[in-house]
Amino acid sequence: DPRSEKFWDKYLEFEATQQDQARVQALLERVIAIPLIASDKFWEGLKRHVASYPPQGESVETLMEKWEGVHKATTAVRDARAVFESRIKRTYFHVQPLDERELQAWREYLADAIKQAQEGSPGAQDVRRLFDRCLVACCNYSEFWTMYMSYLTTTGDPDAALAVGRRAIAIGPTGNVEIISAVARHCEFQGDAAAARELHVKLQADGLVRGVIGLANFERRQNDPAAAKQAYQTGIEQLTDTKAKAFVFAHYARYLALCCGDAEGC
Repeated sequence: DPRSEKFWDKYLEFEATQQDQARVQALLERVIAIPLIASDKFWEGLKRHVASYPPQGESVETLMEKWEGVHKATTAVRDARAVFESRIKRTYFHVQPLDERELQAWREYLADAIKQAQEGSPGAQDVRRLFDRCLVACCNYSEFWTMYMSYLTTTGDPDAALAVGRRAIAIGPTGNVEIISAVARHCEFQGDAAAARELHVKLQADGLVRGVIGLANFERRQNDPAAAKQAYQTGIEQLTDTKAKAFVFAHYARYLALCCGDAEGC
């Protein structure tokens, strides 16, 4: 987190109390490679530390020249991200919704990070860290969960994408149709029809129109007309709203006529 300065301060305080100056130096070197908002402070801290406790086996000039390059590169990344960081006010979870301006800031921030990663900077791990940060504040917004899944899938890590989807179902918006449907599609595309079917059945059992149609379409894609018909019939029986029943029945009739050649069954 670019705002995690105080945590690093406490870590440095602890290491200082241990009187192990090599570990203090190593920690300062580690921090200045992270694009924190307060990275300049830690750079100054490294310079003071090295002046007071010169390293063994390496000249101060050589050491500082090396880490000055790291600091400049880190500062460049920090400054490039500042335009997005300045627009994000809430980095923690809260039940109150975020305003549209802040949601848009996250969208643009993530899109820029993905674009930069495709061009070689930052790395994929930085993009994942940004998504994980985003999902603390935006936990209740399915679009960011599905965006993360899509990113992981397109970058060749479908297992990580599924893990994110499972996490979304567990801690994201309760009963969110978008998320459950996205995970079901992911499982289907990865060849795990059983897992996909389980999720579609869950949505159908919840009495959702989209769940009924989703399960029927899934079974159609599995080339199982009998299962598709059963999904429609079961769904129609479960639905209590008259308009919902009529809507699903219209889909069922269209399926019978176009996919099964059973116009009379309509």
